[in-house]
Parts: sequence; C-alpha cells; structure tokens
Amino acid sequence: LWKISQLKNFSQKIFEHTIYTTFIALIGYKTYCITNKQGMIDGREIENLIFSSFTHSIGLMKFDLSFAEKKKMDIDDSEEKIEYDQYPIESMKILQTEKEKHELSEEVITAVLNHNEYLDGSGSPRGIGGEDISFLARMIGAASYFEFLLRGEYTLKQRDYKTYIEKFRQMKGKFDKDILDAIDKSFKHVFTNMTMEYLSNPQQSGKTH
Repeated sequence: LWKISQLKNFSQKIFEHTIYTTFIALIGYKTYCITNKQGMIDGREIENLIFSSFTHSIGLMKFDLSFAEKKKMDIDDSEEKIEYDQYPIESMKILQTEKEKHELSEEVITAVLNHNEYLDGSGSPRGIGGEDISFLARMIGAASYFEFLLRGEYTLKQRDYKTYIEKFRQMKGKFDKDILDAIDKSFKHVFTNMTMEYLSNPQQSGKTH
C-alpha cells in the first residue's frame, strides 16, 4: 500500500482503475474457486492477488501524466503503444527495489510483470504465452481488461453491459476461459445500475472524491 497513495496523487483515473481491478479480481477469484476448486479458497493466494492488483499499474508513474492517462483505444491505435506496453516492466522494477522492505514474493512481482501477456503469445511486454503466465497474472490481466471495458476505454462511446460482456468474451484464447467465465458470472449478479454507472463514468466518479 506504500505506493497506492503516490499513485492516487499522480492520477485519480489510474488509482480508480487499480481499486476497481482489485475488486473485480477478488470477486472473480471467489467465483472461480467455487466453480473450479470446490469452493476451496487459498488465503495466501488472495493476499498475493491483492498485492499484485494494487501495484500492477504503478509503473505508469514513470510516464508523463497526459500519456499515462490516454484512452486505451487511442494508445492501441498509435505508435506510442510500444512505449506504453513497457509499463509492467517499470512496475516490476519498482517492486524489486522494495522487495525486501515489504516482503514481496517473486510470485507477486512476476504477476505484475506478466499481467498484460496473453495465452496466445500476442500480449506484452515480452510476448510470452500459455503456461508461462501464472494464474495470478491471468486473473489480474482479465480483471484489468474488464475494468477498462466498463470505463469505455475500448469503445468510442459508453455502451450497455451486454456489449461489454460480448467484447470481453471475444478475448477467449487470449485470456483463460475459466477466468472469463468466472468474471462474467460474478458481475451479472454483482452490479446494480448505480454501480455500473459509477464504474463506467470516470468523469462523474471523480467528482465523488
């Protein structure tokens, strides 16, 4: 948590993304365990999930604010994508310098590094795939992408929840199918209309802080 306050001071938008991603990851993890692990929840895994989710975006503080806050759709369609895709490496470097002081595990650091990797090898920053991507990194990556969808980061204008879910499911083959199913199942029941509006409208949510 030592970096979260710095992240909030740097960018309210990225801070909110971090908090909501953690929320999505934890709810998705619970549903995943119920569906795939007979309800067995690993306390250590939850702890690692929280640490990884909270710190996965801290590398963006190495960039200029205007660049770090650019809409994902605009980044993906620009020459700046190569530079932007390196932020997990910056996040990893920050965690490595604090590893002993805060007793961070290699599992957490590696998950932060790999959370933007895809199973088919088309992700970033290293282009690894398959079993080289840990469960922790897969969960954080899917949760982060889902949160970006809800914010309208990949669409020209705000859409309804069904549209976002359909786009989320199009990532099958890139994200773990069981994790996609868990997040989908979880948030069909979790979101009220108020919560959906709050998550998908960062300008409005920023006014509440």
